[in-house]
Amino acid sequence: MSSGELLFTVGGEEYLVGPNTSSVIPGAVPHSAENRGEVGAVGIEVFSPPWVTPPWEGDDE
Repeated sequence: MSSGELLFTVGGEEYLVGPNTSSVIPGAVPHSAENRGEVGAVGIEVFSPPWVTPPWEGDDE
């Protein structure tokens, strides 16, 4: 089950993504996501091809 909404910024354009929605973001395009709502956002993120060494691996933040 998915819930909430995320405001994605992809290549300078904004997109509001809600439950039961899918999107594709090319790997070389700068992007971010922000939850501005009152409900927690839940979703699934898939990388293809899979990361050999994810850039966040070892990130202690």
